[in-house]
Amino acid sequence: MGKKDLILTANMGDDSICIYNGKSFEMLERLVVKPSGFKLFNTSHFTKGPAAGPGHLYHYKSKNIVLALNVYDDSLLFIDLDTFKPMDTIFAGNHPYQIEVFEEADRAFVSNYDSDSISVIDLSIPQIVGQIPCGMMPQSLVINRNTSCLYVTNTGSDYISIIDVLTLDKLFCLKVDGNPVDICNDAEGERIFVIVRHPERQVKDQLVEYDMVTGKRLRSMELGLMPVDILYNNMNESVYALDAIENNLRIINVESFDFETTIHLGRMPINQCLNSERSLLFVVCMIENKLYVVDTHRHQIIREIPTGIEPSSVLFVS
Repeated sequence: MGKKDLILTANMGDDSICIYNGKSFEMLERLVVKPSGFKLFNTSHFTKGPAAGPGHLYHYKSKNIVLALNVYDDSLLFIDLDTFKPMDTIFAGNHPYQIEVFEEADRAFVSNYDSDSISVIDLSIPQIVGQIPCGMMPQSLVINRNTSCLYVTNTGSDYISIIDVLTLDKLFCLKVDGNPVDICNDAEGERIFVIVRHPERQVKDQLVEYDMVTGKRLRSMELGLMPVDILYNNMNESVYALDAIENNLRIINVESFDFETTIHLGRMPINQCLNSERSLLFVVCMIENKLYVVDTHRHQIIREIPTGIEPSSVLFVS
């Protein structure tokens, strides 16, 4: 088998990225990520020197490279998927959290949690070409490909910023009743789903559905103690919600907007992705140091795979 289907996990605790065969789940490579020098101080419990802290991963399909944000040294690493070797490393922003790419313009957007801004990166150079101010503590990003709009959850405030990815203009803000944590959209680009937290009120965290065109709030439902990540599956019209305290995966039927089933996982499930057929869901559990493989048809765990220390992100590449 070649390198067509791959699974990657970014492991913050030991500065590594593990690369697995996407069908056999055999580990093919363990890439050690070295700190770039942008911010050389120790923020990891597992290292004695400077740390990189690889976090969010993104597959840049047109060039077949993986972009890896390093939280501890504020860098963006480019990885060649043909050789499994590091390429360029550039400054990404202050505490880069998540990255989205608008490939039509060769442009990447990075949420900077500590500087309340979005970095704009020209991937053809590559380097930062702009900074867009947004709300407090920007975290999750999603692009509506139909309207070329970037949606940004500002976890320290009560609104979602909306930015035109072509002109880089800030358009308007979507008011949220609480703090937006994570965001995803449906396949048609008509609806967004948002985890909304209520830290100062005796109200449970919610999953809220909005119309992407009008900004109108459509439906909402209560989630668990600490939902941290949501993902939309267009094949079965479901939203998958990970809860980092209750250690479970809740599967929500979008049509009825109600729980379909709950799957118990390892400690602190933190990030998830689907394979290209949407038949398998991959979930990394940060404290368990494992990758879980879930059959999305049967709603069953079919594999548990050891990862590096503190896996924080998982990516499927086809």
